[in-house]
Amino acid sequence: MHFRSTIVLAALVLTLFVVANGLAQAADITFPTKPVRLLVPFSPAGPTDFIERLLAQKLPEAWGQTVVVDNRAGAGGNAALHHRAVA
Repeated sequence: MHFRSTIVLAALVLTLFVVANGLAQAADITFPTKPVRLLVPFSPAGPTDFIERLLAQKLPEAWGQTVVVDNRAGAGGNAALHHRAVA
């Protein structure tokens, strides 16, 4: 069951990036203006981390910015959410 939820989460993240990229191109917005940090709420070397690292290799070509994968495992994903909330 955990693997299925990981795949669903990765598909949602991918969909979000595709939609955001399409909207940015449609509106002719220069986004992003700073390097991008992808927060992964799971430990490194897992399936979610693998998918995020594949995305991090392809996104700079589309966005023209550096993309960094930041793993924040712990507390069932709440550690990454907390890190994002206080940023």
